[in-house]
Amino acid sequence: MRLRQPPLPTGRTALIRLLIGVLCMLAVPDTRGADEADLLFNPVGFRHVDRIAEILGADQAQTEAILALHAGYRRNVLDLRKSYRQERAARHQANNARSAQPDEAAEKRADFNATYDVVDAVDALTRGFFADLGTLAGPHASAKVEAAERFHRRRVGGRLTVCGPERADLIELAREVGVTRSAAFNEAMAEYELRFDDLMQRKQRRVRALFEELAEADIKDSPPISEAIGEVLRKLTGGSIEIRDFNVRQARILRDLLPEAEQAAWTRAFNTKSYPHVYGRDLTADAYAKFRSMEGLDADQLEAIDRIHERYRNEAVGADARYVTALNRRHEALSKANVVAFMDEIDKRPDIDDLTRAIDDRNSLAAACVKRMADVLTGEQRVGLKDPPRAETASKHDDLMPLGDGDEDREQWREAE
Repeated sequence: MRLRQPPLPTGRTALIRLLIGVLCMLAVPDTRGADEADLLFNPVGFRHVDRIAEILGADQAQTEAILALHAGYRRNVLDLRKSYRQERAARHQANNARSAQPDEAAEKRADFNATYDVVDAVDALTRGFFADLGTLAGPHASAKVEAAERFHRRRVGGRLTVCGPERADLIELAREVGVTRSAAFNEAMAEYELRFDDLMQRKQRRVRALFEELAEADIKDSPPISEAIGEVLRKLTGGSIEIRDFNVRQARILRDLLPEAEQAAWTRAFNTKSYPHVYGRDLTADAYAKFRSMEGLDADQLEAIDRIHERYRNEAVGADARYVTALNRRHEALSKANVVAFMDEIDKRPDIDDLTRAIDDRNSLAAACVKRMADVLTGEQRVGLKDPPRAETASKHDDLMPLGDGDEDREQWREAE
């Protein structure tokens, strides 16, 4: 029972098709790997058990015990999902046997209710897993277990994001960057951890309520599903902006508490985590590498290519910042309007879209850089190029709505079956 989609109007953006497809997959209990893919399905991920052991300060023997504990927890989660699928299939078979035209709305409600029962049961297993961790870690480790639970909730909260900085976990970022920790930095980080955890818990309650709202629209066939999805996205975006702004403020506070020599690296790491398709991507990198590896270039040509590429990198700083500014404005607009209808209007009037202009500027800047590098070559060298290097083309949807975070976790649960 997939959410029914009415025919999309001509000209609707590919992004809207993607969003509707993603939300349909995530919201309903019978699409491919549905209970695995549901954003409400939030077991402790395979990839994170070692990090949990590290947070607990576990030694080798304790780490092995934690891995064994997680293996048992995993079996229980998988058994729950298997039972759900079997019971659902049996229920549908019985309904079909009773009537050639079963009550579709009643079947949908039963399926959604069963899905939520499984979600609640998995959440209960997760609480039990952390309670068992407390037993393994000993009577004086309650604060560490609570920190491990907060880590898990941050992973859960990063699985459905709209604004990029929403997925920036500053605690893990500081660990990855390897910052120098002063007493003031540690104090600010401890406060951040508690406040961010509160936001993550509120977000998960909001996600649950919104997906129940979407399910009700599908069951009652009202409002139209594209309208319902647009409203869900609007509300998700509003909540995301709150977390985005909080994380941006806290990142600046923490940056200012670092030694001056480390502040630039912190900012780069935060920007790249928040907007990986913008700050983490050089649209000319492949072309530059190909030009640099050409045979027969003299020292002056190589120097010129390096100089042109360095000029692009400097100019790209401004272009990237303008794109992010336009992206933030877009999110503000999406939080105030039905997202599907809003994007349809933008599609009809791309000339008024500052986000489109910003991405066009980024692409033009990269293309101009590659052309200047090509102009360094002699005519003979250009003729000899079988595959002339080109700049990458950025999409105007880069980092607009990164809904698919956490796919690696979900894939591992699928493979476990």
